[in-house]
Amino acid sequence: MNVENLVGETKQSINELLPSLHYNSELVNSYLRQGNEYKAMNLLPELIDALSWLLSAVEGIEKNGYNIVIDKALLTSILKEALEGLENDDNVLLADVLEYELNPMLEKWIKETL
Repeated sequence: MNVENLVGETKQSINELLPSLHYNSELVNSYLRQGNEYKAMNLLPELIDALSWLLSAVEGIEKNGYNIVIDKALLTSILKEALEGLENDDNVLLADVLEYELNPMLEKWIKETL
C-alpha cells in the first residue's frame, strides 16, 4: 500500500472516529455533571485511548507531508488541562474542559472534515 492510500484510509478512519469521540465526550461530561463519577470514569479510558490514537494518526499524516484540519497542538493543550483536572480530582474542571473546550473543537472538526 502506498503512502497516499494509507493517508486516505487514515483520514477516513478519523472521519468515522470524530462523531463517536464527540458523543463519548458529551456522555462523560454528562455523567460528571450528574455526580455519577463511576460511569464517567468507566468511559474515560476509552475516550483517552481514542484521543491518543487521533493524535498519533494526525502526527503520521503530517509526517508524510499531508495536511489535516485537526490542530494537534490545540488538542494536546486541552488534554493537558483535562489531565490536570484528573490529577487534582477536580471533576468540575474536567467537565468544563470537556464541555467548553473539547466538545466545541470536535464539533468544528466534524464539520470541516465532512
